[in-house]
Amino acid sequence: GCANVYSMLYKQNEGSYLAGVYAAAMTTQELDGMNTEAVIGSVGGQEIPVILDFMVGYEQGARDTDPDIQVLRQFADSWDDPAKGKELAKAQYSQGADIVFQIAGGTGQGVFEAAVEDGKYAIGVDSDQATIFAATDPAQAEVILTSVEKRVGESLFLILKQTVDGTAKYGTSSILGL
Repeated sequence: GCANVYSMLYKQNEGSYLAGVYAAAMTTQELDGMNTEAVIGSVGGQEIPVILDFMVGYEQGARDTDPDIQVLRQFADSWDDPAKGKELAKAQYSQGADIVFQIAGGTGQGVFEAAVEDGKYAIGVDSDQATIFAATDPAQAEVILTSVEKRVGESLFLILKQTVDGTAKYGTSSILGL
């Protein structure tokens, strides 16, 4: 690495694992005939390594909680298409999911809209998305059960603090998790 660069990567699969545990524990099983399988879903912006890392953690946490759970996974191929996010979430809700994890930037706004319309739930990403909507759209805030946060600001504060106090290890990298 470069002597004047400090690289931070994130283990987003760890926080997503906890979201999967939570979703599997919170889902309500629809007992319609012979189908007693719990279903949850996820909508990603694009099928790229960082988004797949979120999804793999989410799916593993859900399966460790309920080995029989079905986890739906779809990609919008867009970060700024709420209509596509809404369409994908509604499709997952119609397949029995009652919670959809959105990892799709602006496209994820549509996931929240679908949750409100369909009386279902969603999980946010990157920041506490329920608090973002609490004042302006309380109905939307109420359907966001939790959010997987990276807390990038805190990690930047950490390296700046280390730079100031002389303990920063420039030329190296860290992978930050829970």
